[in-house]
Amino acid sequence: MSSSSNSSRPDLSKLKPLDGNDYKGWSQKVLMFFEQIEIDYVLFNDPPDPLVTGYVEETPLIVALLKRNEDDVVKYEKDNKTARYVHDSQIC
Repeated sequence: MSSSSNSSRPDLSKLKPLDGNDYKGWSQKVLMFFEQIEIDYVLFNDPPDPLVTGYVEETPLIVALLKRNEDDVVKYEKDNKTARYVHDSQIC
């Protein structure tokens, strides 16, 4: 996983809102922005399904897998909200 500092994050204010013209060019710029902040996966992947607990023996491995799955679900939800916010703010 690549590390990035806040100074290398792209500036959302440089994206121009969609004005009804050149949707294809605008959408490519938004996609590149999503790629730079590493949330583009929410556009192409289904959300992770939360694992059901309580019916398996909770070994350390199972507990670790459940925690990782929970972290994946929370990260996806957060990144999806970010993508929707950016998208909605650029349409206006």
